[in-house]
Formats: sequence, structure tokens, C-alpha cells
Amino acid sequence: MKIDIHAHLIDRHYYQALIRDLNLDLSRTDTGQTLMRRNGYTLLWYRDAMFDIDHRIRLMDSQGIDMRVLSLSSPNVYEWRGEAQIRMARHVNDMTAAPGQSAPRPIRRTRKLAASRHRGVVAGNRPGHPGA
Repeated sequence: MKIDIHAHLIDRHYYQALIRDLNLDLSRTDTGQTLMRRNGYTLLWYRDAMFDIDHRIRLMDSQGIDMRVLSLSSPNVYEWRGEAQIRMARHVNDMTAAPGQSAPRPIRRTRKLAASRHRGVVAGNRPGHPGA
């Protein structure tokens, strides 16, 4: 079995919140990448096809990958504070449950824990969302 242990979650809501809340600049490259930049540096980037789970499954097939472990890329949820961080951690956890439940092959994900102390660890085991 071939397992890809370095793959990232791609979620439009998460990216749009980063752009809005961090006041990021966007620029597009000739190769189709959208760069999300702050102070002249690329924080992260994406290609539109990365949001398409079917495309990602086809890519796994073409590479002979049997299972993929997904994690959230930097900056993770740590750019937000307090309640905003808790909401984003919950969104990411809820969003990551969907591909693993509906995909034709196993997709596992890591859990995101909000660093906020306001309500302790809030992104742990929630009903219907088992850990990886």
C-alpha cells in the first residue's frame, strides 16, 4: 500500500478567511498559481483544481497512491485569536470529515486544536468526527 503522508487540506472558506482577516494580497502566476502574499512574501498559494476532490482522487490514481493523510497547511488556525480561532478550528475539523466519509478510498486527516484557553481544547473528539 502506498500512503501519501504529506498532503494538505484545501478549503475555500479557510482561504477566503485568511485573505480577509490577514489582509493578504493576491497575485496570479503564468503557471496558474494564485499567490497569497503579505508584506511582499508568499504565505501560501493554490491552484483552482486543488479545490476539486475528484481531481485530487484522479491525481492519486495517476501516482499510484492508495491512501492520503491530510493536514492543514501553515499558518494553520494560529493567525486567529480567541473565539475566531475556535470557530476556524471547528470549521476545519468539520470540513475535513467530509472527504474521508465519501471518498472511494481512505483519506485520513489530522485534527486542528485551537490554541485558545478560553474553552480548553475544543477541536477534539466531536460526535460523528472520529480522529485519524
